[in-house]
Amino acid sequence: MKVLAISGSPRKQGNTETLMARMTEILEQRGGEVELVRLNDFPLQGCQACKYCRTKGDACVLDDPISELLTKLKQADRIIIGAPNYMGTVSAQLKILLDRMFSLKDSSRTPRLAPGKKAVLIFSQGNANQEAYADYYGSVQKIIESNNIEVNDTIIACGVEAPGAVAEKIEIMEQAEQAAASL
Repeated sequence: MKVLAISGSPRKQGNTETLMARMTEILEQRGGEVELVRLNDFPLQGCQACKYCRTKGDACVLDDPISELLTKLKQADRIIIGAPNYMGTVSAQLKILLDRMFSLKDSSRTPRLAPGKKAVLIFSQGNANQEAYADYYGSVQKIIESNNIEVNDTIIACGVEAPGAVAEKIEIMEQAEQAAASL
């Protein structure tokens, strides 16, 4: 089983990646072939709205690491996508990937990804109110699911600001463990 873990956090070993690390550890123990990709390591370029992917080709016209990541997404069986919440929304790094997922649909808006892929979404936020950004997280889930990726679970780590603070939140860490086991 190929597992692609995509971190939209600019902070290595922050709360998002702490949860991802626990999940990928469990998946590796179960025999999964795990690859962690940090979007912040890429020179990020947003969608150009050229519609090349919908009218002339079956992939994004940009030849960059995000295009390569979209190819890996097509090949993955299981996906973990995580990002911190900045200003009421996901990080800019993840937003760029979500926009570039436009190329994963053909001209009739049919997903190019084969059905059967499963994902877990991870969001971390300083706000202690779990419902504070639920609408936005729901929008992210719709984007993912519109591409034939079934979202098995969404983990929202609330009230975590200091890097790695989520490790002390036993209930959230257990939720990540359970999500990995069911993925």
